[in-house]
Amino acid sequence: MAKEKAPAGAVKARVLRECDYGKCDEVVTLDGELVASLHGVLDAEPAAVEYAESLAK
Repeated sequence: MAKEKAPAGAVKARVLRECDYGKCDEVVTLDGELVASLHGVLDAEPAAVEYAESLAK
């Protein structure tokens, strides 16, 4: 099965706190402006995303 392509402007982010966007340490793909506005709730730093993805393995 092919991966779905993310919409333009979308970024991967690690969920830091359980919220409407996901549970703690999940990786979600959301609009970049939304992620930037939710500082402290989502973290789009590549290292944070990589860490959360490693937890799912």
